[in-house]
Amino acid sequence: DEPNLNDNLTLEEEYEKMRDDAKSGMFDIIYIKSISKFPKESLLKDVRELREHGVAVKFEEEEIDTSLSSWELLLTVYLAG
Repeated sequence: DEPNLNDNLTLEEEYEKMRDDAKSGMFDIIYIKSISKFPKESLLKDVRELREHGVAVKFEEEEIDTSLSSWELLLTVYLAG
């Protein structure tokens, strides 16, 4: 599952663009194959921010869906492990 990046954007820049696009209303769900694809140092903060903008994040492998009420507990436990 390699990202399809523009030639002139780094992975970090592409991630920031995706977040900005989501927050501007371009889409309301982000599907992530695995938490390992997300920058862990800012994961909880980023997901909270996206939720404030009405954007859900679904992590396929970990079966965490931020549109459900239990998402923050599940994500916190997963990151602590």
